[in-house]
Amino acid sequence: MRTGVGVSVAWLLASVVAFSTAGVFVRLAELDGPSVVWWRSLFSVAFLGLWLGLRGRIGVELRMGRPGCVAGVVSALGTAAFIPAFLHTSIANVAVIYATAPFVAGAIAWRWMQTPPTRGVLIGSVVSLTGAVLVVSGSLTTGGLFGDALAMVMTVCMAVVICIYRAWPKTPAAGPTWLASALLVAAFSGHATIASVPWQTVAILAAFAAVFLFASIALMIGARGLHPAHTSVLSALETPIAPLLAWWVLGEIPATLTVLGGALIVVAVVATTQSESA
Repeated sequence: MRTGVGVSVAWLLASVVAFSTAGVFVRLAELDGPSVVWWRSLFSVAFLGLWLGLRGRIGVELRMGRPGCVAGVVSALGTAAFIPAFLHTSIANVAVIYATAPFVAGAIAWRWMQTPPTRGVLIGSVVSLTGAVLVVSGSLTTGGLFGDALAMVMTVCMAVVICIYRAWPKTPAAGPTWLASALLVAAFSGHATIASVPWQTVAILAAFAAVFLFASIALMIGARGLHPAHTSVLSALETPIAPLLAWWVLGEIPATLTVLGGALIVVAVVATTQSESA
């Protein structure tokens, strides 16, 4: 492996592990969903603003145009569903459902941009959908359907954002993220617990925001040196890593149907990505 490629892979793996900690942070905070969303968004606004200010890119990122504004609004909606999802279903279920995002994005692109999928993508989509059905069917007996539904909302929102960047590739990345966080701070300010939160919880939520900022930066750095197909394959590792972290830190064991569904989705992502890049 060439040194440059090896460094890119290392950055991308660091990003995947960092993104996989989301459920653990949400559970450790021991707050209701709106409060976690508000605090995490507040710190995201502060940390991202500081990072952009140090790089002198605030003006550039804020000139995001209409696509960037739409991406910011949709991202805010996705985050508003994403964080509470961990409080209503297992971390493994959220990770597995989110892994279907590339195929959901493909379906949206097909309808929106008239970009028909290849045979490989269609097969991968069917396999991925089968995996998602297995995961959700397991929640019929565990009472996690609401959390699964929130995870699906988040997945659709992220798929829409993927399509926005595909249609308008020059749209900045940090600006819409900053806008999304600011919108969430405003939207949840009247529903969040603010005054009586222990400093330990505030520290956890600050770390949550910092880790996700690092994950986003690491993803951008790593993706620059790799083929998009390789980036997709490595990003799919979030599906098994998130449940492993939940088991290690929280003792949460994923259901059998979640494991089977997750395995199908990972196979679909990897096989489809490899066939598309061949």
